[in-house]
Amino acid sequence: MLNGLRSSCIGPLALAAVATFTSSCGSLFPQRKVQEFRNAEVAGTTFQTIAVIAGDETSPGLRMSATMREELNKEGWKGVRRAGRWANENEAVTEICRVTGEEKVDGVLIVFYNQLVLRSCSVDTTAFRIVSSGGEMGLPQMAQRLYAYLRTGPPSATGTW
Repeated sequence: MLNGLRSSCIGPLALAAVATFTSSCGSLFPQRKVQEFRNAEVAGTTFQTIAVIAGDETSPGLRMSATMREELNKEGWKGVRRAGRWANENEAVTEICRVTGEEKVDGVLIVFYNQLVLRSCSVDTTAFRIVSSGGEMGLPQMAQRLYAYLRTGPPSATGTW
């Protein structure tokens, strides 16, 4: 009888201790999260030709942008290279979207190790952004979310009159 009483008391106490420990250690282990933004005003299907640039000038950054360009081409879009140095994202997008001697692009994809940003040339806005803080997703997983967005058409009207 005593053994039965002891085990029934230890179970709830152990459970409470584990719950307290895990909730108090939340600050020791940063939460991993992915933030994704899809602009409902910009249909993903409007992007056919996309200039891909690196978010920084590092060797890994340049390699990641080249990889994304290749992957876009494999997936059915036209990823093109644009070289240059810009002070910020807005300056880069403005210069790249201007129709010059190079092929016109529908958008600019800026590639960082932990985020992808797709800017639209036609409406000068962010169409898609995904940020993976804490390493939750790598570039291939973030790219899959981008491709899903690029396959979406214009927003459909719902409701009846």
